[in-house]
Amino acid sequence: MDENTEKYLIERDDSKRLGMLTHLSGLIGSFFPPANLVIPLIIWLMKKDEMPFVDEAGKEVINFQISMIIYYAIATVLCFLLIGFLIFPVLWVFSFVVSLIGTLRANDGISYKYPMCIKFL
Repeated sequence: MDENTEKYLIERDDSKRLGMLTHLSGLIGSFFPPANLVIPLIIWLMKKDEMPFVDEAGKEVINFQISMIIYYAIATVLCFLLIGFLIFPVLWVFSFVVSLIGTLRANDGISYKYPMCIKFL
């Protein structure tokens, strides 16, 4: 293997790891809420120009997490009608599962598009 090929493989592995960490931060955010938006934003801002895979993953995760904040806000309002209390656990499980799927896909080097994601970036 020549030097350029080896460098490409190392950069690709780093890109996959950072992409996976970006998606994983959504899972971390399930337990530490500010982390779900702050960590992917930091990773994306630092690496978006160097690693296209991280740029794509970062945008997707940030868009999804902003979307989830909006959905949680709507569920909060719906708590006055008592159905919001049913929506909260559904949103939490949904967010956890799709973040896990995104993490696993990024580990394989595959881009993941979140369902119910509003595009902001």
